[in-house]
Amino acid sequence: MSVPEAADTIDADLGPAERTALRDCPFKFLSQFDYTLGVVIRNRLGLWNDGRVIDADDQPVACPDTAAQLVIEELWFRGRQQQIVTNPAGRKASAVAAMRSTLGTGLHVTRPVGARL
Repeated sequence: MSVPEAADTIDADLGPAERTALRDCPFKFLSQFDYTLGVVIRNRLGLWNDGRVIDADDQPVACPDTAAQLVIEELWFRGRQQQIVTNPAGRKASAVAAMRSTLGTGLHVTRPVGARL
């Protein structure tokens, strides 16, 4: 399946809190989702069991971790395109709520050192 198709599969199961946490994360800190959302992606898409994701150049991505990262990036870009929040205070509040709501759900969101909400 292609990266967009894989993102569609995962996006259907994401809740609003997870989407907000992913969308509000700076791109350079997306690696914080490797052991949370990345595990979900690798398991649901069967990437450890010969499941394959096809990149933009129609080449199979052999590494499950790399494939999961491409899907995370696709979900991040989609969330950024759909972002409508214009009030910075509202954005900060939604990010805090998203982080709090993911505790205990398996999607633990951490704030990188020095990152601002």
